[in-house]
Amino acid sequence: MNELIYVKPLASEDLPFLSGTGYASMSEKAKKKMLSDSQAKRYSDGNYFEIFSLREGNDVIGFVSLYSKEPGFVSIGLDIREQYQHQGYGTRSADPIAELLAEKGFASIRNSVRTDNEASIRLHKKLGFDCVDRYTTEHGKEVFVFEKLLYICKIASLQEMNDKWDYEIGIHPGEENWITWKAEAINNYRTGSSFPYYGIFAGTIICEATAVIDPGEVQNSAGMMDETTAYLCAFRTIEKYQGKGYFSRLLRFMLNDLKQKGYTKTVLGVEPGEEKNKAMYAHWGFTEFIKSATETYPDGTVIDVEYYKKEL
Repeated sequence: MNELIYVKPLASEDLPFLSGTGYASMSEKAKKKMLSDSQAKRYSDGNYFEIFSLREGNDVIGFVSLYSKEPGFVSIGLDIREQYQHQGYGTRSADPIAELLAEKGFASIRNSVRTDNEASIRLHKKLGFDCVDRYTTEHGKEVFVFEKLLYICKIASLQEMNDKWDYEIGIHPGEENWITWKAEAINNYRTGSSFPYYGIFAGTIICEATAVIDPGEVQNSAGMMDETTAYLCAFRTIEKYQGKGYFSRLLRFMLNDLKQKGYTKTVLGVEPGEEKNKAMYAHWGFTEFIKSATETYPDGTVIDVEYYKKEL
């Protein structure tokens, strides 16, 4: 078989398949307790815990456990059943596991691996983990700490911009505004008039924001922009990644980068009726009202806009 591997929350009917894994020696009582903890999404120490079966079609090929002591970071335990080992299932499970972690809002995986576990060490390196630490347990065992960043924030490259803008144009067929906005964004990037910031999860661009630093490229910039002001715009997050904290991380990265570049103020615009966005921006510190005005889209559409400022 070579079907797509998918994950499914651990259920009572999965317990017999724990044989042939590292869970095989657990008592039935312990297995049921693990199931209960997973369903409650809470380990006995109060931290987040959940376990999932890995499936190919109707076959259970293994399990993956998630454990987190702090927001954004997770340790995973991957256990492929004996009869499916050495057949590439560990590698093939990487993408569905990454998708699962994205849905949970995690940005980094940190795993502890005993230094004598050569198979696990090889797998972690193959999957792109870096060894970031080493320690000795209270029982005298040497352990490596492997880490893999799932989510990174960065200033976009020109190729990344082209890819993201082509995606936006693709999901807005027939809307000429997006084609014009792409041309403007690419030109501003090339002339140094803006900084495009992207949030990238497991190689996929999932959110973005742009800081425009040339007042000549911002409508209504008079009276609200100078050489120390950046205008923030083009806030976008792919829907399935919304509400998981990814854009907030990107915004913090952007504001910190702008501050390091010497900017002391940031400004953004919002339509008066967008109450949810206004509340969100206020939460981020954009509370100083500057003025109201109108903006015009490339196709001639005119919108009302309120502008707010945040000091860096």
